[in-house]
Amino acid sequence: MPATSKTSAQFIALASGKGGVGKTLISLGIGWSLTRLGHRVVIVDLDFGVGNLQISAGLGKVAHSLDEFVRGTTQDLNTLLSPVPNNDKLWIVSSAGRRSSATHLAPERRGDLIEQLRRLNANLVVLDLGAGCSRETIDYFQAAEHRVVVATADLASMTALTAFLKKALIRGLIDDLISADPGLAFLAEREFTHVGEIYGKVEREKGGAWCDAHVRAAIRRFRPAVLLNRAGDADQAPAQRIRRNLERQFNVETKIIGRIPEDEAVTRCRRSGRNVFYAEPGSAFAKATAACANYWHENYYLKSALTAAEPEDAKAASMGELKYA
Repeated sequence: MPATSKTSAQFIALASGKGGVGKTLISLGIGWSLTRLGHRVVIVDLDFGVGNLQISAGLGKVAHSLDEFVRGTTQDLNTLLSPVPNNDKLWIVSSAGRRSSATHLAPERRGDLIEQLRRLNANLVVLDLGAGCSRETIDYFQAAEHRVVVATADLASMTALTAFLKKALIRGLIDDLISADPGLAFLAEREFTHVGEIYGKVEREKGGAWCDAHVRAAIRRFRPAVLLNRAGDADQAPAQRIRRNLERQFNVETKIIGRIPEDEAVTRCRRSGRNVFYAEPGSAFAKATAACANYWHENYYLKSALTAAEPEDAKAASMGELKYA
C-alpha cells in the first residue's frame, strides 16, 4: 500500500464517447508513465460491469474490487488496492466486475465515492471512466481537475467525442452556475442541448453582466485534452477539425496532446496476459503513451498551479467574445 498522502489526491479522468477506443489500456499507460515522473498513482476502473483494467495490468484475478464499496462492506478504498507488478508506485482499484449487479451508482452514492477517491493514498488518481455520455460518467469527468478524452480518428468516434464534450460542458456549466447561486437549482431539472439556452434563462434571472462573467469562468475551467489512439500522421486532420469546431461553437479550449499508433505489441501482450508497458517498453505504443503522459504532465499538471493563481477575471477577459451554439 502506498505511503499515506497528506493532501487530497488530484484526479485525471479519461473518458470516451464510445467504447472500443483503447481507453483502459491508455489509462494504465498514463498511470505507469506518471510513476516514472515520481508520482504515487492509483488507477480506478469506474467502468462498472464491464471493467477489465486488472487484465491489462497483468494481474488477472484480484482479491478486492469496488463491488465491496457498492455493497457497503467497506468505505475505505485503500483496502481495495491491488499493487501492479514490477512498479512500486502504482496500484489499481478494480471495477465491480461482471458478476456484480451494480452497473451504476445512485447520485448520492456517487458523491460518497468521489469523496473516498480523494482519500486514496496517492497524489494522482487516474479515473478510467465508462464509455458513453451517461450522467454518471459525466459526473466523474466533471469531478476531475484534469480531463482527457480518448478517441480514434474514424467518423463514429469523432462524432461521439463531440457529443460527449458538448454534454460535459453543459453539465459542468449548470453545476458551476448552481454553485455560484443555489437559486438557479431549477436548471438541473431540465435537459439543455445548447449553451445559449442556459445563458438565456440565467440572463433573465441574474442579468447580463453576472451571467456573462460566470459563464465565461465556467467555460474557462472546462479545458479537456484529446488523445488519439490507433492514429497515424494522416489522422490528425479530422481531430483538428473537431477541435476548431468546439472552439468556434463554444469557446472551449481543447488540445490534442498526442497520437498513439496501432501496434502489434498490444495484441501480443493481450494474448499472453502481460502488461505491455512492462513487457515491451520499447514498443511504439508504450513509447507514444509515455510521450503523451509527459506532455500532459508538463503542459497541464505543472501549469495548473500557475493557472489557479491567475485572477478569474483576467482569465475570462482573455477569452474574447463568447459564442453560444
